[in-house]
Amino acid sequence: MDNRKTILMIGLALTAVLCLAAGSAQAKGKPQPSEDTVVRAEFRDADNDLTDRITSDGVGLSGSCATLIYDYVDRNDPCYGTPADPQATISYKDYFLRTVTNKLPTQVDRWLVLDFSDGDVDDCPDLDKKLWDYPGRDPDVWIPAWIEGCVDHLEVRFRAYGPFEPSAQDTEVHIIIDGPDLVDEGKRKERTQWNAKFYLDFVNPLSIVERSADLDTVIIGKDGDDDFLAQLWTVNQRTGKREYPPLGIYRMPFQLTLTRVPQQ
Repeated sequence: MDNRKTILMIGLALTAVLCLAAGSAQAKGKPQPSEDTVVRAEFRDADNDLTDRITSDGVGLSGSCATLIYDYVDRNDPCYGTPADPQATISYKDYFLRTVTNKLPTQVDRWLVLDFSDGDVDDCPDLDKKLWDYPGRDPDVWIPAWIEGCVDHLEVRFRAYGPFEPSAQDTEVHIIIDGPDLVDEGKRKERTQWNAKFYLDFVNPLSIVERSADLDTVIIGKDGDDDFLAQLWTVNQRTGKREYPPLGIYRMPFQLTLTRVPQQ
């Protein structure tokens, strides 16, 4: 953790947008917004007896957002002043975090840290090493340098389903691990596109540990109750489906606090 926390702070915020579907259920006395809602995220990043296997990159935020306690915010978070266009939105009260922006696909400033040291297989999957060199990869895209061992710095799409539903007691969590493909557009034009290379699927839903009275903050992941078991799959590049058998089952404990930014 110490090495990760000393990484140079870089001023690129991430996609962390919550889109609330029109006509959805309303919390008592508090109408649900019908437009996109910005969400801020903070990972626990625990050490010692509560060693988390999914943690933030330790880079932190920049500019006027640097005073916040959160690890990741969206590009259009009001802490940045002039809002930028959101990178993506997800409907039905899902939380979505993408560590590579859609507008700047070759600029990799943020990532998520996944530790695969607690699995049912002997060898580490070395996903970061695999994503440095594979057929069809854009060779000009820098990604966090791979390191020996089971700790991987990865570009991901992290999704928690329905955590802000007032009656939700748990949430399904899925992580897509992306790689930078070089796509031929014809007429001698090429572009970088981040595509799914691996899936990390939590076998069981994770608990909603705590919810604030105003319903704007939820905490996901409960030690002792959740097993945090997740299956790691290779993605078939032709079909986009999981290739059997899975690469392994890993225990990936973490805790994540999500906070909606009040509507202006």
